[in-house]
Amino acid sequence: MAEKKTPLQQLSEKILLKKKHAKALLNQKDIDSLAKKYVQFISEQKTEREVINKVKKQAIAHKFTNLLEAKKLVVGGTYYYAVNEKNIALIRYQDMKKIHAIASHADSPCLHLKPYPLAETQKLAVLKTHYYGGIKKYQWLNIPLSLRGVAYTQKGRVDFSIGDNPTDPVFTIPDLLPHLGRDQLQKEARKLVEGEQLNAIIGSDEVDDDAVSEKVKLSIAKHLYETYGLTEEDFISAELSFVPAGNAREVGFDRSMILGYGHDDRSSVFTSMQALLDAKKISQTQIVLVYDKEEIGSYGKTGAQNMFFTHLIEELIQRSQSDTTPSAVWRNTKVLSADVTSAIDPNFADVHDPTNANYLGRGVALEKYGGGGGKYSTSDADAEFMHALITLFNTQKVPWQTGENGKIDVGGGGTIAMFLAKWGADVVDIGIPVLAMHAPYELAHKADVYSAYLAYKAFFEHALK
Repeated sequence: MAEKKTPLQQLSEKILLKKKHAKALLNQKDIDSLAKKYVQFISEQKTEREVINKVKKQAIAHKFTNLLEAKKLVVGGTYYYAVNEKNIALIRYQDMKKIHAIASHADSPCLHLKPYPLAETQKLAVLKTHYYGGIKKYQWLNIPLSLRGVAYTQKGRVDFSIGDNPTDPVFTIPDLLPHLGRDQLQKEARKLVEGEQLNAIIGSDEVDDDAVSEKVKLSIAKHLYETYGLTEEDFISAELSFVPAGNAREVGFDRSMILGYGHDDRSSVFTSMQALLDAKKISQTQIVLVYDKEEIGSYGKTGAQNMFFTHLIEELIQRSQSDTTPSAVWRNTKVLSADVTSAIDPNFADVHDPTNANYLGRGVALEKYGGGGGKYSTSDADAEFMHALITLFNTQKVPWQTGENGKIDVGGGGTIAMFLAKWGADVVDIGIPVLAMHAPYELAHKADVYSAYLAYKAFFEHALK
């Protein structure tokens, strides 16, 4: 016979928040099915161009049409709007009275090539890099690297993807051996490896000609020219980068987690795209937005500080033949800034406030604000929007949690939320928690990925007050 609960126990259950593991609300088969697709997505798409092109390909496969070719929008019609393989929007049109949008970014930390990257040093050929985004440089040593990107030669465009096929060669940046690294180990961690030391070894064979001064460099240059038509000058205009080689993998005896490159922020791109493709009810115009350059402040032509969303709204107004204004549309737009956040790490828990931290496997993280100490560089969502989303997620049985990105004055981090909020839309941050953010391989939980998908789908399918 169950023991009768005391009045205070009953009150505790009524008013205190008790978060369970996300799987308590989910079906394991559904989690595994989405996770399988997601692992393939992040394993195959490792640059922002590859991500954008995959999203576009998926949209076309689902009968989305080019917005710029639509003379008039059809209610229930689906459209895509892509710019320079760096920005894309997927749209399911209802009207211009209300918009629900989910915005994420396709770029991840990596090693870009310098304008003149090819060099010979100590009888080895290297490609010199300039790191992109906030990284711990030492984490990029001694791992297999893949060369990805695009270059333009006299013969036209060449797409590079070398290092992920099992028969491909890989590249690497070797660290100093401990036998000779005593002085190195006395340095601060951020100076263990300098940016100028992130040079990837790409070859060692020489050309057979004593008249040539840099025999190894010419050997590699000859290979690049004969194989791809690439000259040294072509590197200047190319967009090539080193990324971790290999596929994402399941982690743990229970296979509950995923180790892979680019959870930040391709988890949000994948789940928001999938949510839009699967959304059934249409109560407002639904939009998925994907940006570039978030990892370096969202600047430039393709970052979230640009006019991509504003230009999209102008196109939608024109093609819907609506008499509304962009400012009126912005006021009636609600945006989820979909980006990852930090999960509490069992090995470094002291940098978190455990009562205000996100945990792996507890659901998607809904964060009212981000930024740094004093809430700098953030968009602080209002109580009304937060309450509406929490009510929606509870009603739709979406596993969710909330927290902060580390202790005050210890943690912090920006997203694209503030750049969209400045136009007058309601914006809040929401995404999966991860461990080892910005490392070559980040750790995420399958149940959190599925929870993000459910949250985004619910946001698309239901109106908010």
